[in-house]
Amino acid sequence: MSFDLVSCILIFLGIICIVLLTNLYKWYRTNKIYNLYVEWLNKSEVTFNIQHYKSEVLSLVAVVPPKMIAYSQLLGYGQIATGQAYVMDQFPSIRDDFSSAILQTMEEAIGYYKFQVRQCINPIYWIESFVWLPKRLTTFLGLNSELKAMKLINLFLQLIYWAILLLKFFGYDLIPILHHVLP
Repeated sequence: MSFDLVSCILIFLGIICIVLLTNLYKWYRTNKIYNLYVEWLNKSEVTFNIQHYKSEVLSLVAVVPPKMIAYSQLLGYGQIATGQAYVMDQFPSIRDDFSSAILQTMEEAIGYYKFQVRQCINPIYWIESFVWLPKRLTTFLGLNSELKAMKLINLFLQLIYWAILLLKFFGYDLIPILHHVLP
């Protein structure tokens, strides 16, 4: 089975559509839950249980680095409890300090998905993704690109990738070359 140019273009357009629709849906859901949370905070005719959205919110805002907030709470008899808590673990909360931090985190997630939607239609993004494909793949797989060993592996994979692209660009058939190089 060989891929011609039309097949490659259709696969590429399919990938763009999937990425675009995924990010549009996440943008819509984050915005919708944000509005529901604001409505819940204002206590206006609430006909839903905001707790039902907690797991969805946690997965949607996972793109935002987790934040901790310091809190203090009066216990009585001159005692105060202090500590730190992860912001999104407190969802939903009516406390002003937590609710404002939760809203800010959700706004950052909305901005992230809006940015990803714009990236989907940005040709420079896709050209850069194609040129740096091995690096993108190792990042996608969750490998730590800050380690020196991983930087060397990325460099090695990138050089091999560029060599293959250059050989294909100049019309060389890779199968005979691989038979000659590999025993």
